[in-house]
Amino acid sequence: GGYIANDGLKTERKEYLRNHMAENALEAARNLDKTVFFGLMEDIPRSMAMLQMTLGLDKEPKLPMRNVNKKVNEKEKNISNETASKIESYIPGDLWLYEY
Repeated sequence: GGYIANDGLKTERKEYLRNHMAENALEAARNLDKTVFFGLMEDIPRSMAMLQMTLGLDKEPKLPMRNVNKKVNEKEKNISNETASKIESYIPGDLWLYEY
């Protein structure tokens, strides 16, 4: 199950993370509950709206965009449903945390 970065090294920490995914996801959720703000790069508009509400700002903050590849065509940005499903099968804990 789940994805733990693989740099070719087998460590006790990585083995622990692989064997305790649910426990680690719950701990991450508890940490988020103690955090003033947490945004996702995958959802900048919603993250900026949440930051505005959290901090009571008059205007929604803007996140500067850097290193944006303007030459990527639309076809290259989209992935197939099959590919998305395969990726999702490797990151159930991440998906749970995003929904949390």
